[in-house]
Formats: sequence, C-alpha cells, structure tokens
Amino acid sequence: MKFCDRPFTSAYLAPHGEVWPCGWMHCTMGNLYEQSMDEIWNSEAAEAARSSILDGSFAFCRTLTAPVTIGDNVVVGAGSVVTKDLPSNVVAVVFVVSIILSLVLPKDMDIKKVVSEE
Repeated sequence: MKFCDRPFTSAYLAPHGEVWPCGWMHCTMGNLYEQSMDEIWNSEAAEAARSSILDGSFAFCRTLTAPVTIGDNVVVGAGSVVTKDLPSNVVAVVFVVSIILSLVLPKDMDIKKVVSEE
C-alpha cells in the first residue's frame, strides 16, 4: 500500500503566508498571517488532507506520481523530487531522483544514523 507521511510530518510555507500540507497537494491548511501554526496544523483542512492519505484516495494530490513508496533506510538528497518508488537501502539524489547506490546492510543497521554521524 502506498503511503505518504508529508501531511503528518511537515508543512510547506508560501511567501504570502499560505501553509500547504505538501508541495504535491492542491489545498492549503491555512495562512500564518491569519492563524497560529498550532491552529493551522490542527485545522479541518489539515485533517481532510491527512484523511485522504489514510483512506487511500489521495484526493488532494495533484499528480499521478504522488504518492510514492519509499523503502526503509533511504536517504533522499535535499531538493530532490522523488517521482517513482524507491526500494530499501538506497541513496537517491538530483532534482529528478536516480538511485546512485544500493546497499546490502545488516538488518539492525540504520543508514540514516550512519550518514548523519559523518
């Protein structure tokens, strides 16, 4: 099953104060010039965006490529746009993502911890 955690873990801010649940969604959760971030995060619009992920409809997503499935222990480069599913244990970078390295790791090793320690 595909799942996108963006509306549950992050918010995108626009120059005029709009707060989006995700850069791929065509709805706003609120506006920072009119509401606090707490009000926006817990708004009906935010809940509707999250519900569309949970029910599998992805009703607010504006592209057929979103959402994508991202495996465990995946590192995606800053500014990269993921347009296809990524398997576990890969590092993917560039504006349109390409897998540059596939790793065979012990099950108890977390690549995110390894990369962040450097």
